[in-house]
Amino acid sequence: MKSIFARELIIQTITIIILICFTILACFSTKDSQVVKNVHDGDTIIIIENNKPKKIRLFGIDAPELNQPYGKSSRDHLSSLINGKNIKYKVHGIDKYGRTLAVIYLGKQNINLQMVKDGYAWHYEYYNKSKEYAIAQKEAKKQKKGLWAGKNPIQPHIYKRQSKRQS
Repeated sequence: MKSIFARELIIQTITIIILICFTILACFSTKDSQVVKNVHDGDTIIIIENNKPKKIRLFGIDAPELNQPYGKSSRDHLSSLINGKNIKYKVHGIDKYGRTLAVIYLGKQNINLQMVKDGYAWHYEYYNKSKEYAIAQKEAKKQKKGLWAGKNPIQPHIYKRQSKRQS
Protein backbone atom coordinates (compact mmCIF):
# COMPACT_ATOMS: atom_id res chain seq x y z
CA MET A 1 0.00 0.00 0.00
CA LYS A 2 2.78 2.44 0.89
CA SER A 3 4.63 1.75 -2.38
CA ILE A 4 1.49 2.49 -4.45
CA PHE A 5 1.00 5.76 -2.57
CA ALA A 6 4.68 6.66 -2.99
CA ARG A 7 4.54 5.88 -6.72
CA GLU A 8 1.42 8.06 -7.16
CA LEU A 9 3.09 10.87 -5.22
CA ILE A 10 6.18 10.66 -7.44
CA ILE A 11 4.03 10.72 -10.61
CA GLN A 12 2.08 13.74 -9.33
CA THR A 13 5.30 15.55 -8.41
CA ILE A 14 6.85 14.87 -11.82
CA THR A 15 3.67 16.05 -13.55
CA ILE A 16 3.69 19.28 -11.56
CA ILE A 17 7.37 19.87 -12.36
CA ILE A 18 6.73 19.31 -16.09
CA LEU A 19 3.79 21.75 -16.03
CA ILE A 20 5.91 24.36 -14.25
CA CYS A 21 8.69 23.93 -16.84
CA PHE A 22 6.26 24.38 -19.74
CA THR A 23 4.81 27.48 -18.09
CA ILE A 24 8.27 28.98 -17.62
CA LEU A 25 9.23 28.21 -21.21
CA ALA A 26 6.02 29.78 -22.48
CA CYS A 27 6.65 32.95 -20.47
CA PHE A 28 10.24 33.40 -21.55
CA SER A 29 10.04 32.44 -25.19
CA THR A 30 10.59 35.00 -27.91
CA LYS A 31 7.48 35.63 -29.98
CA ASP A 32 7.16 37.11 -33.42
CA SER A 33 4.67 39.88 -33.65
CA GLN A 34 2.87 41.72 -36.30
CA VAL A 35 3.22 45.42 -36.86
CA VAL A 36 3.22 47.79 -33.91
CA LYS A 37 -0.18 49.49 -34.10
CA ASN A 38 0.25 52.21 -31.53
CA VAL A 39 2.79 53.61 -29.12
CA HIS A 40 0.75 54.59 -26.07
CA ASP A 41 3.62 56.19 -24.15
CA GLY A 42 7.36 55.71 -23.68
CA ASP A 43 7.01 52.26 -22.14
CA THR A 44 3.71 50.85 -23.43
CA ILE A 45 2.80 49.76 -26.94
CA ILE A 46 -0.12 48.06 -28.65
CA ILE A 47 0.57 45.38 -31.23
CA ILE A 48 -1.71 43.32 -33.41
CA GLU A 49 -1.36 39.62 -32.68
CA ASN A 50 -3.73 37.00 -34.11
CA ASN A 51 -5.82 39.89 -35.46
CA LYS A 52 -6.33 41.27 -31.94
CA PRO A 53 -4.76 44.25 -30.17
CA LYS A 54 -2.35 43.31 -27.38
CA LYS A 55 -0.89 45.78 -24.87
CA ILE A 56 2.78 45.33 -24.02
CA ARG A 57 4.56 47.11 -21.17
CA LEU A 58 8.29 47.35 -21.81
CA PHE A 59 10.02 45.33 -19.10
CA GLY A 60 12.76 46.85 -16.97
CA ILE A 61 12.30 50.49 -17.92
CA ASP A 62 10.08 53.33 -16.75
CA ALA A 63 9.33 56.25 -19.04
CA PRO A 64 7.94 59.63 -17.98
CA GLU A 65 4.16 59.94 -17.77
CA LEU A 66 2.66 61.80 -20.72
CA ASN A 67 1.88 64.83 -18.51
CA GLN A 68 5.42 64.87 -17.09
CA PRO A 69 8.31 66.77 -18.67
CA TYR A 70 9.71 64.63 -21.53
CA GLY A 71 6.64 62.34 -21.45
CA LYS A 72 5.53 63.15 -24.98
CA SER A 73 9.14 63.22 -26.19
CA SER A 74 9.64 59.73 -24.78
CA ARG A 75 6.51 58.45 -26.53
CA ASP A 76 7.53 60.11 -29.79
CA HIS A 77 11.04 58.66 -29.58
CA LEU A 78 9.74 55.13 -29.04
CA SER A 79 7.31 55.67 -31.90
CA SER A 80 10.16 56.77 -34.20
CA LEU A 81 12.00 53.54 -33.38
CA ILE A 82 9.21 51.00 -33.89
CA ASN A 83 5.83 52.35 -35.00
CA GLY A 84 4.49 50.46 -38.00
CA LYS A 85 7.35 47.95 -37.89
CA ASN A 86 7.51 44.22 -37.19
CA ILE A 87 8.99 43.42 -33.82
CA LYS A 88 9.79 40.38 -31.72
CA TYR A 89 9.33 40.28 -27.99
CA LYS A 90 10.47 38.19 -25.07
CA VAL A 91 7.83 37.80 -22.37
CA HIS A 92 8.83 38.35 -18.73
CA GLY A 93 5.36 38.00 -17.21
CA ILE A 94 2.07 39.83 -16.82
CA ASP A 95 1.66 42.97 -14.72
CA LYS A 96 -1.20 43.76 -12.32
CA TYR A 97 -3.07 45.56 -15.13
CA GLY A 98 -3.01 42.48 -17.39
CA ARG A 99 -0.37 43.85 -19.74
CA THR A 100 2.33 41.57 -21.09
CA LEU A 101 5.73 42.53 -19.69
CA ALA A 102 8.33 42.10 -22.41
CA VAL A 103 11.62 43.14 -23.90
CA ILE A 104 10.98 44.14 -27.49
CA TYR A 105 13.40 43.74 -30.37
CA LEU A 106 13.62 45.31 -33.79
CA GLY A 107 15.88 42.80 -35.49
CA LYS A 108 18.62 42.26 -32.90
CA GLN A 109 18.23 45.73 -31.36
CA ASN A 110 16.89 45.70 -27.79
CA ILE A 111 14.44 48.61 -27.89
CA ASN A 112 13.96 48.73 -24.10
CA LEU A 113 17.70 49.21 -23.65
CA GLN A 114 17.79 51.73 -26.50
CA MET A 115 15.20 53.89 -24.73
CA VAL A 116 17.48 54.04 -21.69
CA LYS A 117 20.60 54.67 -23.83
CA ASP A 118 18.84 57.54 -25.60
CA GLY A 119 17.74 59.08 -22.30
CA TYR A 120 13.99 58.61 -22.76
CA ALA A 121 13.43 56.10 -19.96
CA TRP A 122 14.85 55.15 -16.58
CA HIS A 123 16.36 51.79 -15.85
CA TYR A 124 13.73 50.33 -13.49
CA GLU A 125 16.24 48.74 -11.12
CA TYR A 126 13.60 47.35 -8.77
CA TYR A 127 12.45 44.90 -11.47
CA ASN A 128 15.48 44.73 -13.74
CA LYS A 129 18.89 44.03 -12.19
CA SER A 130 20.77 44.31 -15.52
CA LYS A 131 24.16 45.99 -15.26
CA GLU A 132 23.91 46.83 -18.98
CA TYR A 133 20.84 48.99 -18.35
CA ALA A 134 22.49 50.62 -15.33
CA ILE A 135 25.55 51.51 -17.40
CA ALA A 136 23.38 52.81 -20.25
CA GLN A 137 21.50 55.10 -17.85
CA LYS A 138 24.71 56.36 -16.27
CA GLU A 139 26.11 57.18 -19.71
CA ALA A 140 22.89 58.90 -20.89
CA LYS A 141 22.85 60.95 -17.70
CA LYS A 142 26.51 61.91 -18.12
CA GLN A 143 25.86 63.03 -21.71
CA LYS A 144 22.60 64.82 -20.71
CA LYS A 145 20.58 62.91 -23.29
CA GLY A 146 16.78 63.12 -23.44
CA LEU A 147 15.19 63.64 -20.03
CA TRP A 148 18.63 64.03 -18.46
CA ALA A 149 18.91 67.43 -20.20
CA GLY A 150 16.23 68.69 -17.80
CA LYS A 151 16.73 69.79 -14.21
CA ASN A 152 16.12 67.06 -11.63
CA PRO A 153 14.01 64.60 -13.63
CA ILE A 154 11.55 62.75 -11.41
CA GLN A 155 10.96 59.02 -11.87
CA PRO A 156 7.36 58.28 -12.86
CA HIS A 157 6.49 56.20 -9.80
CA ILE A 158 7.62 59.10 -7.56
CA TYR A 159 5.83 61.64 -9.76
CA LYS A 160 2.56 59.66 -9.49
CA ARG A 161 2.89 59.45 -5.70
CA GLN A 162 3.50 63.19 -5.45
CA SER A 163 0.55 63.93 -7.77
CA LYS A 164 -1.80 61.81 -5.61
CA ARG A 165 -0.73 63.68 -2.45
CA GLN A 166 -1.40 67.07 -4.09
CA SER A 167 -4.89 65.99 -5.23
